[in-house]
Amino acid sequence: MGGEGAQLSAASKVALVGVSSLCISTTSILLRQAEHNDEIAFSPIAASFFGELMKASVAFVMMACTPGSFAQARKISGRTAGLFLLPACLYVLTNNLRFFIVRAVNPGLIGVMWNLKIVVVALLYQCPPFNRPLSGRQWAGALLLVAGSAAAKVSQGDSLASDGGSNSGGTLGVAMLLVGLSLAASAGVSCEYAYKGTSHELCFPAQCSFLYAFGACLNLAAFVGWEVYGDAHAPAADSSAAAAAASKHVGFPGSLLVGMDAWAWAAVTMLSAVGFVISLIFKYIDTVAQVFGDVAAMFITAALASVQFGLVVSCDLLEPSSRRLLLPQRSPPLLRAR
Repeated sequence: MGGEGAQLSAASKVALVGVSSLCISTTSILLRQAEHNDEIAFSPIAASFFGELMKASVAFVMMACTPGSFAQARKISGRTAGLFLLPACLYVLTNNLRFFIVRAVNPGLIGVMWNLKIVVVALLYQCPPFNRPLSGRQWAGALLLVAGSAAAKVSQGDSLASDGGSNSGGTLGVAMLLVGLSLAASAGVSCEYAYKGTSHELCFPAQCSFLYAFGACLNLAAFVGWEVYGDAHAPAADSSAAAAAASKHVGFPGSLLVGMDAWAWAAVTMLSAVGFVISLIFKYIDTVAQVFGDVAAMFITAALASVQFGLVVSCDLLEPSSRRLLLPQRSPPLLRAR
């Protein structure tokens, strides 16, 4: 499997990671525009469901335009289907765990420490079926991320959030954060293995169809579960109109659309585009490249916010959009006018 990435030139790989970073940062800005009084009024899981549904629909259209793709899909084994079901499950588990993480830990600290998943990725690469150690250059980059994350943890370990709670969430908050980033790293590595390990059986559109169809079904199941549990919309602590609209119970399936305005749909659409780009990175490069794409996206987001909107960026904005989508409304304002 190590030769999959050789299908792209070095310049193409850099360009693909760059496009991923630009798309992620653009999604962050769109999500900011979708906020009402610094709050996300829609259900993050519903948005994830619509994103997966969009990607699955596009993948099916791509299959229709690719001769032989449906024949390939009909012939796959249960093992092949399971290779895509595993990362879909891991991503849903990660996204739902973040509901609890972001309530315990400062969002800015999450954004920095989440990059520690590169260490988990490196450890998973040592194990079968990869058996592939990271290069010296990759380890150097990983150590830089670890050093920065450790410094952020030390600097905020004893500080308090705006609601008077611990910025780091204490032992439980850090434990949940470590479990969450381990799940995220496992999801990325398993997704990479699924794409590279089934290339001889399935074309890229068919691979995407399985992954995104599983993701849509699992996110819908998660949303229904949160509806039953009574917290699908993660309502805000204040009583603003946007928070009230988001937390008001609406019967399923109408509750899927609560708070989904034009900006929210634009963000979901861009998030779907990000998913396809990341899939290409998993298939033709590796998970480490995507981790560095996430890091680059943080700084591109800061630059876009400053240049385009004339805003000073606080540390809480410096995190990939996939996590911004899942933040409840306890965080401080992310952008401030100059």
